[in-house]
Amino acid sequence: MDTNVESMFLFCKYSIPYLLRNRKGGAVINISADLGPSPIPSIDAYAASKSAMIALSKAMSKNWANKGNRVNCIAPHPVDTPLLHRFIGKDLREFVMSSLIPMGRLGKPEEIARITLFIASDDSSFVIGAIYTANGGLI
Repeated sequence: MDTNVESMFLFCKYSIPYLLRNRKGGAVINISADLGPSPIPSIDAYAASKSAMIALSKAMSKNWANKGNRVNCIAPHPVDTPLLHRFIGKDLREFVMSSLIPMGRLGKPEEIARITLFIASDDSSFVIGAIYTANGGLI
């Protein structure tokens, strides 16, 4: 909870007033995980912390919208990164891709980056409190 929720809370607590002081608002983009809204067995604490990040993002979006700040959240899973490879072996990754992800592959970091760019841009100027899941249709 300290790593995921408290750190996000503190980051927003100190960065949002800075955005208001130096600009006319901005975009705060929190990164959670799809395992928050869609947990799997044996990851109770992790799923709870990721769900809390999503709830906090939604609450903050309403608190700061009238000041020009947009708060949104991205909840990706699973993304092909070295961290994923460290925790999930090749056989399990292949099973997940072939059996649990309708797209048949892991997400790419650049795909998450493109979502981030959209949320940060003026193209999403009316979007607040949104949770963007990027999971290839993970079952």
